[in-house]
Amino acid sequence: IHRAQCLCISSKAKNVPFGGFTQRSYKKICCDQLDSLIDNLKSEGKKHKCCQKCNPDKII
Repeated sequence: IHRAQCLCISSKAKNVPFGGFTQRSYKKICCDQLDSLIDNLKSEGKKHKCCQKCNPDKII
């Protein structure tokens, strides 16, 4: 899980092919409340991990 402005998912890196952040098998979900997103993942039987760089689980 990343914040929208996290460079891990929004900056074009040399090793990321075209469409690397918006295509292929990853499902993208935007949410205003982290708890809602985590509840949705749990209801689908998915596990989650928060990015260590942007810390979306920390309140600013």
